[in-house]
Amino acid sequence: MINQDVCYFYDGHTIYDDYGGIAFGSTEGSNIAKALGSARASILVTHGLITVGATVDEAAYLYTLLEKSCQIQLMVEATRFPKRIIPDRDAAAIAKEADDPASTESLFVEFQPEYQLEESLDVSFKLWNM
Repeated sequence: MINQDVCYFYDGHTIYDDYGGIAFGSTEGSNIAKALGSARASILVTHGLITVGATVDEAAYLYTLLEKSCQIQLMVEATRFPKRIIPDRDAAAIAKEADDPASTESLFVEFQPEYQLEESLDVSFKLWNM
């Protein structure tokens, strides 16, 4: 863990590397869900990221947080300078605090500016036509 934000996922994410093809059927989705377990996020090795939350907004905020954390990790790796790693005990404390129900409610609130931006740019994302 190289920054405080990524500590939300300390011992709370999985790596899914059993790519079973495009998830048109329920099998691949079930496999991903099983691999995710009770974690908040999973890195799908051949596909990307997936996050879950108590609300859609929470899951969306966690997704943006994980994506940003991955970008930061890649930038740090590219510098070839020594990384400053957050100690496990500190990362675990941050993750525990993040699991507090009051903190998970704040994740909903954290996503609202992004939601409002999307809404101001193009409200059509709210129109679900199937």
